[in-house]
Amino acid sequence: MRWNWFQKNPAPQISQANRSDKLPELVARLNEKYGDFEYAKDARALDTEHKFDDALTALVEKVLPSVQGAGRPSVLIAGANSGAEIPFFKDFEITALDLSDTALGKISEKHPEVRVVHGDIQHLPFPDKSFDGYVSMRAIHASNLDTRQALEESVRVARSFVIYSISNGYNIEGGLVKGMYDYASQGIDPHLPEKYLATIQSFLAEKGYSAEVVEVPSEIIVFATAPQVG
Repeated sequence: MRWNWFQKNPAPQISQANRSDKLPELVARLNEKYGDFEYAKDARALDTEHKFDDALTALVEKVLPSVQGAGRPSVLIAGANSGAEIPFFKDFEITALDLSDTALGKISEKHPEVRVVHGDIQHLPFPDKSFDGYVSMRAIHASNLDTRQALEESVRVARSFVIYSISNGYNIEGGLVKGMYDYASQGIDPHLPEKYLATIQSFLAEKGYSAEVVEVPSEIIVFATAPQVG
């Protein structure tokens, strides 16, 4: 297999213990790896039946009535990358967050109406229940993250719903290779997406969220609604 973008570990010397001190280095590495990258050109480009588009559109339409009120509902897209999901949330006030300031600059150019915030999905710079929804597509399991901490932050800031997706394939020379790249084994592990899915499902069940899973060619989407209070 030839060298592909996903094989380059953006944080080989960065751990949870030194993450805060090395955050500027991590930002520089993420700018280099993801700053000019668009997920729509990776595995999603091979989704000729538009299953990802249809699935995400259906989930947004499903949740929209429950969050509509006096004003427009709000959503945080965390790990926004190039902002490929922004058009799906046209009825929302959108905040896009990423550690790559290069990626955020591109979002601002393409979507000037979107609020962009440079920040870490492990330590979101927002008060509790700041948004109706939280969305993180193919980012909640990033190699440089504590996934549990990122999940905790997602439910902390979201009032109503969360949507995550887990990478489950790569566009390699025009063909879809299922799985997720594992830096430890330096190969694509077909079982790794299911392991992350189990982690997310277990976390949501622990928090009392009602979840559903939709698998499309490029990724596994998890949609969950917050438990009712009172």
